[in-house]
Amino acid sequence: MPRPRVSIEDQEAIEEIWKGDKKLSAEKIRTQFKTDHGEVGAPSGRWISEHLRPLRLKEQNSQEETAVKPWDQWTNDPEKIRTFFAVHRVVTNVCNKYAIDDFVGLTARQNNWVEKLRPFFNLSDYFETAWLLDFAIGFADDEKFARDMGRRFTPRVVATNLLAKWQWRSGEWPQAKQQTTPAPWEMMDEDVEQRIAIVLGYKPPVYRPPKEPPVEQATQTLEELRPQGLPIDEDHASLGMDYTNPEEKEVEDDDQL
Repeated sequence: MPRPRVSIEDQEAIEEIWKGDKKLSAEKIRTQFKTDHGEVGAPSGRWISEHLRPLRLKEQNSQEETAVKPWDQWTNDPEKIRTFFAVHRVVTNVCNKYAIDDFVGLTARQNNWVEKLRPFFNLSDYFETAWLLDFAIGFADDEKFARDMGRRFTPRVVATNLLAKWQWRSGEWPQAKQQTTPAPWEMMDEDVEQRIAIVLGYKPPVYRPPKEPPVEQATQTLEELRPQGLPIDEDHASLGMDYTNPEEKEVEDDDQL
């Protein structure tokens, strides 16, 4: 019986995992997919390998886009100036906070998506502006990926659903019941500034648990105890268990008291 066709959403999810680390094997991508989306309907490792093979070849010819200086995007349009100034403030704060010294600027594609998504966000609020930049970076990355893969760009279903959820976050969202995971801004431990910083070049420290000190040998071997003239519990020693007999205290008979 043939396996069911892999949905567009699952294909996008597989590609997103691969984009996050292009050195991952098909099996590791499948494992991550099952962790994120469950085992039901998970594509096979063979399907993932075959699906990604042409993408890996095209990725070899991919080129990084040149960053542009912030003020190069500021025209005579007051609304554009306000938009790019607000985003520039977020970028400056993030670079200072995470000690990013080599950042030049956003790409023209990223700035273009900042303009497109501007109506969804309140620029007078710092963190809304930060989420505007986060969304713009994501859509720009998807568009560049489509171009590198020779595809016609269509926004990912997950990305457009997330943008719709942002738009309806203060009211009733018609598709809310279809969402199984919370949006990033709804997660207490999600830091939008760190999300941006990672894209700008920040590398979070990798947590490594401290090594436990070696446990000192608590018992002495039978051979070490014999030369010391210590009494040996021969019953346990014969079983390979080295114990010494505790010194017994003399107990006086009650009759002698």
